[in-house]
Amino acid sequence: MGGARDELIHTVTDLVAVGHPVGVIGEAGMGTTTLLERAAAALGGEVVRTGGLRSLQRSPLVPLNRAFGTDLSADPTSLPSLVRAHVGSGVLVIDDLQWADPETLAQLRAVATQARVLVGIRLGDDGAPAARAAVAAAGGTVAALAPLDADECGALARRTRPDAEDAAIDALVRRSAGNPLVLQQLLAGNDLATTLVEALRASVASCDEPSRLALAMLGAHDDGLPAEVIDSPLDALLAAGLVTVRDGVVHLRHQLSGTAASDSLEPGALQDVHRRLAVLTGEPGRRAQHLVHAGDLDAARPLAIEAAERAQGLERAHLLELAAAGAVDSDRSSHLARAALAAIAARHHALGRSLAESALTAAGDAPTGAVLAVVAEARARDGDPAAALEAAGAVAGGAASEDRARALAATARALAWPLWRPTEAVRAAERAVDVGGREHGGAQGSLGLARLVAGDERWQRHPLHLDPTTRIWGTLLSGQPPTTTGASDGPPTDVELLELVLAFHLTADSDGIAARLRRLLDQIERPVDREVAIAHLALALADSGRTAAAADLAATALRAPPSPGGRALLTWALTEAELAGGRLGRARAAAEAVDRSIPSPATTLTVLAATWAAELAPGAGVAAPPPTPGSPWPGLVAADLELAALAQRATAAPAEVAVAFQAAASAWSGWHRRGELRCQWAAADAANRDADDQAASIARLRAVEAEAAPLGQRPLVARVRASLRAAGCRTRPSHGTGRGPLSAREVEVLELVRLGFTSGEAGQALGVAASTIDTQVESAMRKLDARTRLHAAALVSDLER
Repeated sequence: MGGARDELIHTVTDLVAVGHPVGVIGEAGMGTTTLLERAAAALGGEVVRTGGLRSLQRSPLVPLNRAFGTDLSADPTSLPSLVRAHVGSGVLVIDDLQWADPETLAQLRAVATQARVLVGIRLGDDGAPAARAAVAAAGGTVAALAPLDADECGALARRTRPDAEDAAIDALVRRSAGNPLVLQQLLAGNDLATTLVEALRASVASCDEPSRLALAMLGAHDDGLPAEVIDSPLDALLAAGLVTVRDGVVHLRHQLSGTAASDSLEPGALQDVHRRLAVLTGEPGRRAQHLVHAGDLDAARPLAIEAAERAQGLERAHLLELAAAGAVDSDRSSHLARAALAAIAARHHALGRSLAESALTAAGDAPTGAVLAVVAEARARDGDPAAALEAAGAVAGGAASEDRARALAATARALAWPLWRPTEAVRAAERAVDVGGREHGGAQGSLGLARLVAGDERWQRHPLHLDPTTRIWGTLLSGQPPTTTGASDGPPTDVELLELVLAFHLTADSDGIAARLRRLLDQIERPVDREVAIAHLALALADSGRTAAAADLAATALRAPPSPGGRALLTWALTEAELAGGRLGRARAAAEAVDRSIPSPATTLTVLAATWAAELAPGAGVAAPPPTPGSPWPGLVAADLELAALAQRATAAPAEVAVAFQAAASAWSGWHRRGELRCQWAAADAANRDADDQAASIARLRAVEAEAAPLGQRPLVARVRASLRAAGCRTRPSHGTGRGPLSAREVEVLELVRLGFTSGEAGQALGVAASTIDTQVESAMRKLDARTRLHAAALVSDLER
């Protein structure tokens, strides 16, 4: 087609050629598949094509199994060698990644390390956010496929309708909104259609019943059917642009055609479609799925159970859910409870919770101890401690040992996180081990979690039974930061959230972390995970200088209301935001709301931030909050050292204070970068007040400035520069350079505007008045002929350096 699409293909191929995975995302009918084909052809070499299937979204590794003709669930470790053998120096094209199962998404990083990878994602599908996150987690880029421009649409229309008048072509182009498939349908005569859905529905409606039955069969089968089983002349469907035929196999041009055909059929006819597909399908799980849709539940149930015995993870959960559809009361409840356990084992806690609640409903007034124990575990894993304790408490003492152990383990989990009641959690977990035995994985996992929350180093005896999230937090709190998350076995959102939490502590790259957390936040469903993401986003925003936005974000989440553990995290974030913004009274007030009976790490860090607020405003007459008792976690020894240094700051000799803060900086080193930099500044600032050590302290301040500025730690940099001015040093000019007609300072100011800074925040970050920022922005707008502040900020990237 040319134009912008050719440019996009050049960009995509350039990135993929150097080993950078690329996802192309576009609306339905926008031509994503065609663009992938053109890009793959331009790259040269072997092209291996595969894709997600809508009906098998819960089945593990379907796209990869289709690509390599094997069952990876039997030996996942063979994936790297399979990729190298089948793709080699060619390119792997994965279309419809939005329909890929979570295991495939989690393996995308490993695939991309072995081969060049191109993926297609359909915008607007529920699975698109997870697919985008998977590409990002694999170190890739997602490029948006824009609509065709008017010239491109016009050229396409003219080739199809060379005799049409210009006015008619222009009208069709406008109505297509740049969507080539909509344009094709309009050109085929569907003059009343204004959207792709309407266009395809109109095409399907014009078909006879055998054609609509064929389209419905193709839509329900996903990966095409042999032409000989289609009881409809293909010529009409091909002419209407509804199907394609490759190597004797018929495929839908677009899945919406199948949906439209299914919607147009009477229930009995649609059941016949699934009954025919059940006969054509040899795999028991898919046959069971079709039989359920055909209404033959008795025939579906044994097939689903048979397939479930061989399946794992979400596929097992889905098959047991199918088995439940054809069961009665107690059997239905049992199948759903087993499905819930399969989903939990795959770390899809929201689905596990939903299935467990369905099992409880199916049980009626007399749920078994087994069902209640599963409900308790699902609720605990989903971050609902009160509901988990209620279900666990209903498990009678005479229940089977497995069920009592599961209920006790759920109790321990709920008490440990998010309630942070470590002593009770350890007791419940020890009872779970006693009841379930030393080999009970759930009991062992709950004991590891409870010991971690209690600050007991014996938590490390349970590595095989702890999920990646727990292992990461445990390693951090032990003062031994990991180099990787170890969470590649979880959903992409879980993996990325853990990576960003680690990056927050290890790197303190506030701008980069904030940008990635903003993108991730809309994809996170579990409430406790959203609290973690929101708190760290607020902290990153505060560290970067966007303190008003950070405070508003944390305060809004605190009104939700959050879980007890989430409240501690969000209170820490709010206190830090107010402190970074210089609103010291508000920082102390925010910290007063923390529940010190919950001894979470966030409580310690909140007290630390509030102590800084009190220390930086000594004239306010408000005493600093008392230090917390010694933290039970080795990683938080640094907090105690920093609190002790703060207590000396007003009374001890500067040299002693400098030594105390340097000790705290050393303790933070390696796992909490922002704390390390803050203490390094405090140590240099204290030394600066010692006349004998001023030259060395200035050098140390310059070193902190040089380290903190590239990380976007603007409030800290502002403190460093204030200390330098107090030492008689002039603040250094901007480290940047001018661009085009703009000065270096104007470029710097517009960069802050692009990041969302208010004039006041930008002024605080740069050590000038807000009115000065406004003047510099107005000057830049005049030079660039920009309409707004944001327009000016967007234009900067186009200027020559």
